[in-house]
Amino acid sequence: MALPHLGLYFFLFLYLLVGAWTFARLQFIKMALPHLGLYFFLFLYLLVGAWTFARIEDATDRRHQFEKLQRVRNAYRETATAASEACPISARNPNFRPHIYASLSKLSSLMEGREFVLNADDESQDERLFSPRWTQMASILYALSILTTTGYASATPTTLLGQWVAIGYGLLGIPLMVLAAVDVGRFLSEVVLATYAEVGINLHSFKI
Repeated sequence: MALPHLGLYFFLFLYLLVGAWTFARLQFIKMALPHLGLYFFLFLYLLVGAWTFARIEDATDRRHQFEKLQRVRNAYRETATAASEACPISARNPNFRPHIYASLSKLSSLMEGREFVLNADDESQDERLFSPRWTQMASILYALSILTTTGYASATPTTLLGQWVAIGYGLLGIPLMVLAAVDVGRFLSEVVLATYAEVGINLHSFKI
């Protein structure tokens, strides 16, 4: 008979503890609120920058990759043709040309750092061989690399517009990042001082 009541009392006791913990931490929440606006704006600035870079650069990057793929395909054909002329007897084998393409694909995979298999007569696979650089994560990392001045990114702008946007983005974003870093230090110092004061008061009351 007592079990249903114990559950209610336990929940009420837990609710009391959570409420007490929340009210005890309200001062830290009040301390954090003024800082959250700057962090939120910086985060929004990061996302807008990443979206802008992706919109500007993605189409151009895909076009460059397509042109590069066509050059690679032409080089494969020229190599296969030269090999056929140098080895006319072996070239009679129907597997000669695919074998040349397979060997060249191994070299391309080594150079690209990913699987790159180009078939002799299948041009419908071109889209599958693309490796988009301006993905969502790559765009965010590039925007973040500008804000943090690390310079580490897997994609960089190749268009004139993208390069000018990157300059303007950095001119405004880097000072914002510095302000945020200074603000983080100030906030941490406030938290440490408040915590130290609270611990001191508790220790003093405990001694009394």
